[in-house]
Amino acid sequence: MNFDSLVTRLELSLLPVVRKEEVRLRASSKFSEVQVASIRHGDVIHAMGIACRPIWASEELERLGLMATLTGITDLSGRIDVQWSQVFVRSTGSGYLKKESGGFHSKLVDEAAIVRFEREWLSMVDLFLRVAARGKPSPYLLRRLRGAPADQHGWKEEGEAASANVGAAPGHGTS
Repeated sequence: MNFDSLVTRLELSLLPVVRKEEVRLRASSKFSEVQVASIRHGDVIHAMGIACRPIWASEELERLGLMATLTGITDLSGRIDVQWSQVFVRSTGSGYLKKESGGFHSKLVDEAAIVRFEREWLSMVDLFLRVAARGKPSPYLLRRLRGAPADQHGWKEEGEAASANVGAAPGHGTS
């Protein structure tokens, strides 16, 4: 299977699952915007999923998202994540990434691996919907118990990555 046929197959199997939820999420009082998308980022990178902007968001790009990222750089592979994100605002030093689980990553080199990826998507959709029903990030400890990495907050110096505050409580950095 080549990269383009993998993308086509997963668009047909994964996106209808979240499209069914799109109307319900739009009608909820928790989100001001809901978007299902499938976007090609280059010859060998493709992202697809659903993103919801909560009504309490202070930044335009603050979202809860369920994303599958497909790559074909050396081998075909994919990653699925459910996460809250806020853009990093340099002037205020604010921003965050709060993953709701450890995510799922797999090489997609044969039929069995692709079928497993599709099953993991269904599992992540269930998690996404539970988090969306709450309308805000899960408590830090619950996210950590689900295997999520430490929250990333703020901005360091120009050119440096945001800090991963291992063991820190949400909102408390380790500069």
